Amino acid sequence: MLEQELKNIWQNSPQKEIIKFEKSKLLIDLNHNINKFEKAIRNRNIREIGTALFLFAIFSYYAYFYTHPLAKIGAIIISLACLFIIYKLKQVQRLMKPINLTFSMKEQLIETRIYITNEKNLLDNVLYWYLLPLSFGMIIFTMGLNMSFKRLLISVPIFIVLNIVIYIINKLTVKKKFLPLIENINLSIEEMEED
Repeated sequence: MLEQELKNIWQNSPQKEIIKFEKSKLLIDLNHNINKFEKAIRNRNIREIGTALFLFAIFSYYAYFYTHPLAKIGAIIISLACLFIIYKLKQVQRLMKPINLTFSMKEQLIETRIYITNEKNLLDNVLYWYLLPLSFGMIIFTMGLNMSFKRLLISVPIFIVLNIVIYIINKLTVKKKFLPLIENINLSIEEMEED
């Protein structure tokens, strides 16, 4: 009986009230998706920065103790690439402003869209700031390990395939997670502008 009464109230309520309810539901869903996104980004940053620090320590050790010049150069390049990765992640992370309660909902959504767009751009350019510097350093480092030519021919394609997989995963993440979220934010902003 209660369910039928709620249906009757819903059907008999003014259209404006229904629209307000739908907008508030949309904003609640959007807020949930944004919070989920921010948590995933925080976890990714912790994981990536931790890995970069670990690799920095290992390859700094190699740069100091290895005697072969190519291995030293490769280790230095990898160490510097790790520091650059940390810098890039922190740079975008700093752009995420805390929620300012004096801002309107629309202004908060615009700020969030800017941050998410910056994160999207970071993943779109992962080849240049992440993959190429590390791979270049790894190839030079591997060449300095005095490996046989055969082992070197096996190692380089493995680096290339790994880079391709990481690149594709990042592109798919942008397509499946970032773009829909940005689109939802844009829709919410447009609806607020209509009011």
